[in-house]
Amino acid sequence: MAELLSQEEVNALLETVASSGDVTDFETKEFEPSTYKKRDPQYDFKRPNRLSKDLLQSLHFLHDRYARNFSLTLSGYLREMAEVNLISIDQLPYSDFLMSLPDTTSINVIDLEPGNGKLILEVNLSLVFPIIEKLLGGSGGPMDKIREITDIEQQLIEEFIHLSVSDLQEAWRTVIPTTFNLESSETSPRLVQIVAPNEIVAALVFEIRMGAVSGMMNFCIPAHLLEPLRHQFEVEKSAYVADEKVIREARNRIFSVLMYTETTMEALLGKVKVKIRDIIELKQGDIIPLDVKVDDLIAINIGGREKYKGLYGMLEERKAIRIEEVIKKEEFEE
Repeated sequence: MAELLSQEEVNALLETVASSGDVTDFETKEFEPSTYKKRDPQYDFKRPNRLSKDLLQSLHFLHDRYARNFSLTLSGYLREMAEVNLISIDQLPYSDFLMSLPDTTSINVIDLEPGNGKLILEVNLSLVFPIIEKLLGGSGGPMDKIREITDIEQQLIEEFIHLSVSDLQEAWRTVIPTTFNLESSETSPRLVQIVAPNEIVAALVFEIRMGAVSGMMNFCIPAHLLEPLRHQFEVEKSAYVADEKVIREARNRIFSVLMYTETTMEALLGKVKVKIRDIIELKQGDIIPLDVKVDDLIAINIGGREKYKGLYGMLEERKAIRIEEVIKKEEFEE
């Protein structure tokens, strides 16, 4: 076992280290201010930001409303609850947009009239095949393996493309009256060139959910089509924000009125049919049997409509009804 040092030996070692100057030089060193300077932001001339933040925000407001409207259209078309959400809006070179797409997909060129402009609508095959299966009477479940689209399947998915483009056209009509026409459809992004590879475009990414299936739908809009419409988009954004404020205020007013609205509440203990002669002959102490038992749930009507079921009893020496069940909306009597 190693020998332990005594207290005198420890003190002697500390004095030896202090006298050597190895520690004192570090302790007496003066503080020097940091020489770190914040770097100036770098500007990439190959990827200029041609679209302002205000324009991108205006695009977000417009296409977020488009997503909500298309959710209703798609739900009615497929006869199944569908949800469309705007995920992101980015500006990037057209070549980068094409590289972000799958090698095999449904990519469609949309022609704008007037204006001689073109945009792209891309739908992932993870959505295409379940939609086609749903249209043919199947369950529309997720695909295990992605393959090429046949000519017949391409004809079937075109109806979905027309629906999405039609709703997009209606959304854009609030900004500029224009017509969107499906020009061509391809399965490889490399076969579609609507602008130069280094041209800046706005990429709008949507997520579509249909039951257990989810996938992406992308719009590509060249910047040169959006820049002349900057003012119209900003006006539409202002109107959208104003409408949202008006709707929110109206909703609050309706809620406040409903909170103080009076209505009738009735608890029906039971019913029985009796003859007029029996009613005339009733005396104090007579018993009229009803069609319910003591422990049966009785109907509770709100505004003349059966809304709850409960039990009759006493609370603090007063008659009371305890709610036990809530009747669902679809069970209301017409």
